[in-house]
Amino acid sequence: MERPVVDEIYEILVNGDLERLENISRPQDAVYIRTVISTESSNAAGLHINLEDITNKAPWITPLFIGPKVFLNSASTALQSHLTGGQSSVPIDWSFSFDSNVGERVRAYVNHENINKKDQDRIITLIKLKKEYSLQTDLVPFLFENLRLSREDNKNLRPLNTILAFKKLDHIDWESFEKDPYKPKFMCNEQELLKESEEDYESFVTNEEVKNREYKAVFTQIILFELAILWLKNPAKPDEVFRKLIDFCVLQLGKLPKYELLVALQFLEKPKRVRFFGPVADVAKNIETALKGMAWDISHMRTLETMSTITALGSFFLPFFVSFDDKFSEILKLNQINFLVIDDRLKRMHSASIHELHFQIKLNECMSEEVLSKSSHKESEMRKQYTLPINDLQHILKHQEVTLKAIADEVRASKKAKRNA
Repeated sequence: MERPVVDEIYEILVNGDLERLENISRPQDAVYIRTVISTESSNAAGLHINLEDITNKAPWITPLFIGPKVFLNSASTALQSHLTGGQSSVPIDWSFSFDSNVGERVRAYVNHENINKKDQDRIITLIKLKKEYSLQTDLVPFLFENLRLSREDNKNLRPLNTILAFKKLDHIDWESFEKDPYKPKFMCNEQELLKESEEDYESFVTNEEVKNREYKAVFTQIILFELAILWLKNPAKPDEVFRKLIDFCVLQLGKLPKYELLVALQFLEKPKRVRFFGPVADVAKNIETALKGMAWDISHMRTLETMSTITALGSFFLPFFVSFDDKFSEILKLNQINFLVIDDRLKRMHSASIHELHFQIKLNECMSEEVLSKSSHKESEMRKQYTLPINDLQHILKHQEVTLKAIADEVRASKKAKRNA
């Protein structure tokens, strides 16, 4: 089984061995590969929008790529550069995605409902940036998280009403908005927009990808629950916890989920510094509920990664994420993408943050002998094709919930006893 060239290029970029690019095993396969590489170089591509201006005005907006500029490479850009002596034109698309909290605040703002002044001002800033930079909004991450709730309760109209609210933003009365942004008016036929929203909603409800994302959120929940269980049992030995977590993922779940293991390692190395994991570090009373919400947050991060591979006639897609949750924004920024390698033919991609080399070294150091024995290219490819049935995942999660509750109760009781001693 031949190793894909996209894997080879990823390894070269992680290790900084750029001279090896001249000698990749099958250069003819590189014609299908696109790369996005963050840089500060003035020779790189600008994004036609001012990232610094956006993040200064709205620090709760996080570009997926660390930037501030990027090198965009593909067969098309290479050919253009060759023909023009170094110049190439690259089509770039971008959009803003958001989590449930932002979606709910936008819906409330559009409908003149009561929301706190801070969130209201953030929504107004978002609308101004949307106009200034002609930004599109993407409902996909929000809908992935919320459609499940409306399926379980058909009276839950939040997803539908949020779709309608964002459609109405495209018809805002700017003259009225400039006079009083706190009471927006809209120039549209709301019944027609409602009909469009219902059609969009129905198309998403029946979308197979929604079920795939829900599966991945449950998968991530299980990893977070296992991390919490292992750490609460043995917080003084992070390497041992990490080794056991890797074993659990590979030997029980049949996967080596890089992104989840990366954020787990960040927590294990600095439990009190990564505020996103506060419910685990502080052994919160609602730790089980908090972990389920955190799993959806991580799923959003994975969704953005997937979205960044979208292309149309060689274009590049650069997503942004909007969240009013400071802890989530913090971990998003901690893991912004430094480079992305995509094989459009194989539908395969690798991303890396600035922490990638450290993570890979730590991952290899902490792998058990049993996991190492299952790390051949062939077995790695088999894991990529394997999917544990959802019923098995739910069974594991149910057992974890009981175990975590018992351990968390014990840890909290022990801490209370020490305080009272």
